[in-house]
Amino acid sequence: MTFAVLRALHTILADALDDIERIYSPAKLSPEHSPSTEDNKASYASPPPSPSLPLDFPSLDAPYDPNDPAEQLTTHPEVVQAINKIVAAAGQMATAVQAPFYSLCDASMGYHLPSCMRLLEASHTVEILREAGPNGLHVDLISQRNGVDSGKLATHHFIREKSPNVFTINRISSLMDTGKSFEEIKQWEREGRLEVKYQNTNGIAAFVGMCSDELFKSSAYLTEAYLQRTHPSRPPFGYAFDTDVGFFPWLEGEGGDGKLGIVNKDKLRVERFGKAMSGTGSWEAPGAVFDGFDWHNLPRGSIIVDVGGGIGSTSMLLANAFCRSGGRGKSSPVSPSFSGSPGRKREEDLGFKFIIQDRPVVVEMGEKDAYGSA
Repeated sequence: MTFAVLRALHTILADALDDIERIYSPAKLSPEHSPSTEDNKASYASPPPSPSLPLDFPSLDAPYDPNDPAEQLTTHPEVVQAINKIVAAAGQMATAVQAPFYSLCDASMGYHLPSCMRLLEASHTVEILREAGPNGLHVDLISQRNGVDSGKLATHHFIREKSPNVFTINRISSLMDTGKSFEEIKQWEREGRLEVKYQNTNGIAAFVGMCSDELFKSSAYLTEAYLQRTHPSRPPFGYAFDTDVGFFPWLEGEGGDGKLGIVNKDKLRVERFGKAMSGTGSWEAPGAVFDGFDWHNLPRGSIIVDVGGGIGSTSMLLANAFCRSGGRGKSSPVSPSFSGSPGRKREEDLGFKFIIQDRPVVVEMGEKDAYGSA
């Protein structure tokens, strides 16, 4: 029966690929979306876009471009469904054929991946590679700039190896690019204000940094928290950082004189947390917040309270769509104003007011960083 299962998975993969190609076919797209194959050919190590199609699926080898029609089409509902099928079927097939011990190794030794992701982000390697351009940079030159010992960059296809030991960013790693220069970032690092790196970004570098730092370290202590329980009231985070202060107070620098373990003394982690929350918006399909609730059923001038709303990213999208005034309301403790969201057509003006409720320091970050120019 195993061969039958594997062939069924193979069929799922093939059918899903057919579904994606059908959406990208000429019948679904206007001629003006057709890219120039010759112009893009140099960016691809894998085969370039097929000239028989107006659009090819975005290549892993090229940097992510949110304005690329091919990239935008990946959010088409049928494409999303097909991608999910491919990922699930490919994962099950790999697990089914791989030696069981290797699967256990992948799971048990997976800690290396977030460790490497943290080093990749903290060493600002993505910014170095972006500055190097499409020709990439040799590992020895990368080492000279960021101080990390040279060697083979081990990746899960997150960085493209263009030639032996020469690397450049690709569709995945380019999402982590803050757009800042490496020299700027190093200067902020010397000045003790590295949090500036994450300002005015998509939040994804901050998200990777947060997940592979305090959250990754906390996850390692699940067993201590739930089985050994030498400190019954401590969550995994408390064991990781040897503190009885809660996560959010700790982020904000509480912990006093250090008697409760590792004290968070700088602003990096709390500022990074705020930006990381905006980075999580990539989880949502475009327009999901507009389609998930019938906002037009609310009375005109309704007050919408975003509890635990972070820096107010979601409320800003709604305010821009439904309010001519920008949805300016009160918040706890301060009130962010809302600005436009590129690419979203404004809906009927319903005069909504928005209240963002979160910890004071988080709301303050929202007003200062996200809406200060509104």
